[in-house]
Amino acid sequence: MSDLRTFVDSSTLIALLSIGELEVLRRVIGRVHITEEVRDEVLAGEGPETLVLLRAMNEWIKVHESPPTPRTGPRPELGPGEMSMLSLPQKDNLVLDDLLARRTAIVRGRNVTGLLGILLAGARTGRLGREEALRVLEKLVRSDFRMSTSLYVEIRKRIEEI
Repeated sequence: MSDLRTFVDSSTLIALLSIGELEVLRRVIGRVHITEEVRDEVLAGEGPETLVLLRAMNEWIKVHESPPTPRTGPRPELGPGEMSMLSLPQKDNLVLDDLLARRTAIVRGRNVTGLLGILLAGARTGRLGREEALRVLEKLVRSDFRMSTSLYVEIRKRIEEI
């Protein structure tokens, strides 16, 4: 069994919860991992989404205690969730949508993607049908999830080409 783990940030969870598509993560990634800080950020909101997350944490999302953040570690402009993820072992995969967190992870040589990369990977591997990936993308674009028009067009084109 592989010891590779994929940790997901709070913005990814919140975005998928808000459109009723949290299950996308299980289908594409399988076992999802989050830090305590990410869990706390997501559960700070109130609403039916928190019940969905709590149910998933009992089934397929594993919460991990975060390693201490080194003094020379993550940038202070990042939130506790992103900081906790950047402190994880180098071998762990990261799903980060915050631009500063992604850039910091890339500079540190981390394997990182974002929510849109998860949709694209799901379509490429067949874990999500092409039409389903496009449907989730459309739901995201109509939600509070932030993406540029050019990024939306590029991801849509890549999914359609699959």
